[in-house]
Amino acid sequence: MRNRSAFGTIFIVDISGFSSFVKNISTEEGAMIMPSLFDSILRANYYSLHVAEIEGDAILFYKMGDAFSIETIFEQFNKMVLSFHSEIDLLKKEFPEISALTIKVVVHYGEMSGFKVGGYYKLYGKPLIEAHRLLKNHINSKTYLLITKSYYDQNQETIINKGTYRSEVYDIGNIYYTYFAFSSIVYPNMWLA
Repeated sequence: MRNRSAFGTIFIVDISGFSSFVKNISTEEGAMIMPSLFDSILRANYYSLHVAEIEGDAILFYKMGDAFSIETIFEQFNKMVLSFHSEIDLLKKEFPEISALTIKVVVHYGEMSGFKVGGYYKLYGKPLIEAHRLLKNHINSKTYLLITKSYYDQNQETIINKGTYRSEVYDIGNIYYTYFAFSSIVYPNMWLA
Protein backbone atom coordinates (compact mmCIF):
# COMPACT_ATOMS: atom_id res chain seq x y z
CA MET A 1 0.00 0.00 0.00
CA ARG A 2 1.40 3.37 -1.02
CA ASN A 3 1.30 6.37 1.33
CA ARG A 4 0.24 9.63 -0.26
CA SER A 5 1.98 12.82 0.68
CA ALA A 6 0.07 15.89 1.83
CA PHE A 7 0.87 19.35 3.13
CA GLY A 8 0.64 20.14 6.78
CA THR A 9 1.83 22.03 9.84
CA ILE A 10 4.66 20.93 12.10
CA PHE A 11 4.52 22.39 15.62
CA ILE A 12 7.42 21.32 17.88
CA VAL A 13 7.36 22.25 21.56
CA ASP A 14 10.81 21.95 23.12
CA ILE A 15 11.63 22.39 26.81
CA SER A 16 14.47 24.90 27.28
CA GLY A 17 16.92 24.18 30.10
CA PHE A 18 16.28 20.43 29.98
CA SER A 19 19.95 19.29 29.89
CA SER A 20 20.82 21.28 33.01
CA PHE A 21 17.64 20.03 34.71
CA VAL A 22 18.56 16.37 34.04
CA LYS A 23 22.09 16.97 35.33
CA ASN A 24 20.87 18.57 38.58
CA ILE A 25 18.01 16.28 39.62
CA SER A 26 17.76 12.59 40.44
CA THR A 27 16.45 10.21 37.80
CA GLU A 28 13.50 9.27 40.03
CA GLU A 29 12.47 12.90 40.59
CA GLY A 30 12.90 13.73 36.90
CA ALA A 31 10.71 10.77 35.93
CA MET A 32 8.02 12.09 38.32
CA ILE A 33 8.19 15.68 37.05
CA MET A 34 8.34 15.21 33.27
CA PRO A 35 4.89 13.60 32.85
CA SER A 36 3.32 16.61 34.63
CA LEU A 37 5.18 19.06 32.41
CA PHE A 38 4.27 17.19 29.21
CA ASP A 39 0.64 16.90 30.40
CA SER A 40 0.52 20.67 30.92
CA ILE A 41 1.46 21.16 27.26
CA LEU A 42 -0.97 18.49 26.04
CA ARG A 43 -3.84 20.01 28.07
CA ALA A 44 -3.26 23.32 26.31
CA ASN A 45 -3.60 21.77 22.82
CA TYR A 46 -6.75 23.74 21.96
CA TYR A 47 -6.48 23.36 18.19
CA SER A 48 -6.48 19.54 18.01
CA LEU A 49 -2.92 19.13 16.85
CA HIS A 50 -1.97 15.45 16.55
CA VAL A 51 0.96 14.11 18.55
CA ALA A 52 3.56 12.37 16.38
CA GLU A 53 6.22 11.90 19.06
CA ILE A 54 7.12 12.67 22.64
CA GLU A 55 10.82 12.22 23.05
CA GLY A 56 13.36 13.53 25.54
CA ASP A 57 12.45 17.17 26.02
CA ALA A 58 10.08 17.74 23.09
CA ILE A 59 6.63 17.04 21.70
CA LEU A 60 6.22 16.92 17.93
CA PHE A 61 2.69 17.98 16.98
CA TYR A 62 1.33 18.08 13.44
CA LYS A 63 -1.86 18.85 11.54
CA MET A 64 -2.40 17.98 7.89
CA GLY A 65 -4.22 20.41 5.61
CA ASP A 66 -4.28 24.18 5.41
CA ALA A 67 -2.11 26.24 7.72
CA PHE A 68 -3.68 27.91 10.75
CA SER A 69 -3.82 31.69 10.84
CA ILE A 70 -0.79 33.37 12.41
CA GLU A 71 -3.04 34.64 15.20
CA THR A 72 -4.12 31.05 15.95
CA ILE A 73 -0.47 29.99 16.17
CA PHE A 74 0.20 32.79 18.66
CA GLU A 75 -2.87 31.83 20.69
CA GLN A 76 -1.80 28.18 20.78
CA PHE A 77 1.73 29.10 21.82
CA ASN A 78 0.45 31.43 24.52
CA LYS A 79 -1.88 28.79 25.96
CA MET A 80 0.93 26.24 26.11
CA VAL A 81 3.39 28.66 27.73
CA LEU A 82 0.86 29.74 30.37
CA SER A 83 -0.15 26.14 31.13
CA PHE A 84 3.49 25.05 31.35
CA HIS A 85 4.43 27.88 33.70
CA SER A 86 1.37 27.23 35.87
CA GLU A 87 2.61 23.66 36.29
CA ILE A 88 6.13 24.92 37.06
CA ASP A 89 4.66 27.20 39.76
CA LEU A 90 2.91 24.21 41.38
CA LEU A 91 5.98 21.96 41.30
CA LYS A 92 8.80 24.38 42.12
CA LYS A 93 8.00 24.47 45.83
CA GLU A 94 9.01 20.82 46.06
CA PHE A 95 11.50 20.84 43.17
CA PRO A 96 13.15 24.29 42.89
CA GLU A 97 15.43 22.94 40.13
CA ILE A 98 12.60 23.29 37.62
CA SER A 99 12.30 27.07 37.97
CA ALA A 100 14.60 27.68 35.00
CA LEU A 101 12.59 25.50 32.60
CA THR A 102 10.51 27.12 29.89
CA ILE A 103 9.41 26.26 26.36
CA LYS A 104 10.23 27.26 22.83
CA VAL A 105 8.19 26.42 19.74
CA VAL A 106 9.11 25.90 16.08
CA VAL A 107 6.30 26.11 13.51
CA HIS A 108 6.87 24.97 9.92
CA TYR A 109 4.79 23.94 6.91
CA GLY A 110 5.45 21.57 4.04
CA GLU A 111 4.84 18.32 2.24
CA MET A 112 4.96 15.21 4.41
CA SER A 113 4.01 11.60 4.29
CA GLY A 114 3.74 8.89 6.89
CA PHE A 115 4.15 5.19 7.37
CA LYS A 116 3.39 2.54 9.94
CA VAL A 117 6.04 0.47 11.68
CA GLY A 118 4.68 -2.07 14.13
CA GLY A 119 1.98 -0.19 16.01
CA TYR A 120 3.55 3.23 15.41
CA TYR A 121 2.81 5.90 12.82
CA LYS A 122 5.86 7.89 11.73
CA LEU A 123 5.94 11.12 9.76
CA TYR A 124 8.40 11.46 6.91
CA GLY A 125 9.61 14.41 4.85
CA LYS A 126 12.10 17.22 4.40
CA PRO A 127 10.02 19.71 6.49
CA LEU A 128 10.47 17.46 9.54
CA ILE A 129 14.25 17.56 9.16
CA GLU A 130 14.14 21.34 8.66
CA ALA A 131 11.98 21.87 11.75
CA HIS A 132 14.29 19.73 13.89
CA ARG A 133 17.36 21.60 12.60
CA LEU A 134 15.72 24.89 13.60
CA LEU A 135 15.72 23.79 17.25
CA LYS A 136 19.51 24.25 17.02
CA ASN A 137 19.57 27.93 16.13
CA HIS A 138 21.35 31.09 17.26
CA ILE A 139 18.41 32.74 19.00
CA ASN A 140 19.54 34.26 22.29
CA SER A 141 16.32 33.57 24.21
CA LYS A 142 14.96 30.62 26.14
CA THR A 143 11.29 31.31 25.43
CA TYR A 144 10.32 32.05 21.86
CA LEU A 145 8.02 31.25 18.99
CA LEU A 146 9.79 30.62 15.67
CA ILE A 147 7.67 30.64 12.50
CA THR A 148 9.28 29.74 9.19
CA LYS A 149 8.88 31.65 5.96
CA SER A 150 7.31 28.49 4.51
CA TYR A 151 4.56 28.80 7.11
CA TYR A 152 4.08 32.53 6.55
CA ASP A 153 3.81 31.90 2.81
CA GLN A 154 0.63 29.89 3.46
CA ASN A 155 -1.11 32.92 4.98
CA GLN A 156 -2.13 36.21 3.45
CA GLU A 157 -1.31 37.92 6.74
CA THR A 158 1.54 40.37 7.11
CA ILE A 159 4.42 39.50 9.40
CA ILE A 160 3.80 40.89 12.84
CA ASN A 161 6.22 43.76 13.41
CA LYS A 162 7.55 42.67 16.79
CA GLY A 163 9.37 39.66 15.39
CA THR A 164 12.96 39.35 14.21
CA TYR A 165 13.54 38.05 10.69
CA ARG A 166 16.55 35.80 10.22
CA SER A 167 17.96 32.89 8.26
CA GLU A 168 20.18 30.01 9.31
CA VAL A 169 22.41 27.85 7.12
CA TYR A 170 22.23 24.12 7.81
CA ASP A 171 23.46 21.01 6.04
CA ILE A 172 20.11 20.96 4.21
CA GLY A 173 20.32 24.60 3.06
CA ASN A 174 19.15 28.06 4.13
CA ILE A 175 15.97 28.29 6.23
CA TYR A 176 14.25 31.65 6.69
CA TYR A 177 12.12 32.43 9.73
CA THR A 178 10.76 35.07 12.04
CA TYR A 179 11.03 34.61 15.78
CA PHE A 180 9.34 36.29 18.70
CA ALA A 181 11.35 36.26 21.94
CA PHE A 182 9.63 36.63 25.28
CA SER A 183 10.58 36.99 28.91
CA SER A 184 9.95 34.02 31.19
CA ILE A 185 6.16 34.34 30.99
CA VAL A 186 4.04 35.46 28.06
CA TYR A 187 1.10 37.72 28.69
CA PRO A 188 -2.01 37.35 26.55
CA ASN A 189 -1.97 39.24 23.27
CA MET A 190 1.23 41.17 24.08
CA TRP A 191 2.50 40.70 20.53
CA LEU A 192 -0.64 41.55 18.61
CA ALA A 193 -0.78 45.15 17.46
